[in-house]
Amino acid sequence: MSSSEPSHLTNVASGPQILGAASADLDRIAVVRDLAKVALYSGTGRRLRVFTPSSVREVALRKDYLVVPTRSATLEIFNARTGGKVRTLPVAPGASRLDVHSGIAVYSTGRFVHALRLADGKDVVVATGKRAIVADAVEASGVAYAYNTFKGLEYVGNLGFLSLAKVNALLG
Repeated sequence: MSSSEPSHLTNVASGPQILGAASADLDRIAVVRDLAKVALYSGTGRRLRVFTPSSVREVALRKDYLVVPTRSATLEIFNARTGGKVRTLPVAPGASRLDVHSGIAVYSTGRFVHALRLADGKDVVVATGKRAIVADAVEASGVAYAYNTFKGLEYVGNLGFLSLAKVNALLG
């Protein structure tokens, strides 16, 4: 092991109420707790705050935003620094695979990849897979998404990409 590699893992949170680390950004980790809360921890394990959305399906964390898709087809957006609720926006039913970057939430429903501008709630389909989307992500370079197809009896992985400039153009 080189001197630049960590020598151990840091336990940030544990216990039966911890359901999984869901998102990390800026040395903070958002953890889904009790199916009803999201706790925000520092990288050293200090609990910074607890959020109580109306329900929790998953969570995405990006700079000032903590974004929670709910069972009622909405995104609840919280200020990650203050804990205050910023707004609630509608999303397509079945929204999953949420990621957030630069004020844009990306999620998928079936074969469709959506981009939603957090400032005003504008939601557009930015890509369509030949089969159900199995993964999506948004970063500074753009939106990547994946779906599987078949060639004969074998799965074939497919990866698509749209630049962030193209996503912003589609959002108008």
